[in-house]
Amino acid sequence: MTTDYASSTTESEIRGLIENRVRAIREKDVDAVVSEYAPDLVMFNLAPPLQSEGVNKKGIEKWFSQYEGVIDCEIRDLSISTGDDLAYSHYLHRITEIDGRCVAGHAVETKSSLRL
Repeated sequence: MTTDYASSTTESEIRGLIENRVRAIREKDVDAVVSEYAPDLVMFNLAPPLQSEGVNKKGIEKWFSQYEGVIDCEIRDLSISTGDDLAYSHYLHRITEIDGRCVAGHAVETKSSLRL
């Protein structure tokens, strides 16, 4: 069982990872997006392939290229659960393309497992 201090520190670190990912999406920085991925990552996507294994930088580059303008990414309803060596996060994340107003957008439910 984690102590309250360890749990809050871990939760803070996980929030930082999520904030870094949001920043990387906004900046269309593929290397920053994948920087925290485990090499044996399994990801479920909205576009084919619906499931991929390993880090797929080309897929992220293709995804970013679909946005001509600035991408905004907003996190809502973030929930983080931590244990001794594993943590889970769950949140809604909304992606929109901005050119002074919302042009296109979608919301995605995201669940992550993190090995501590």
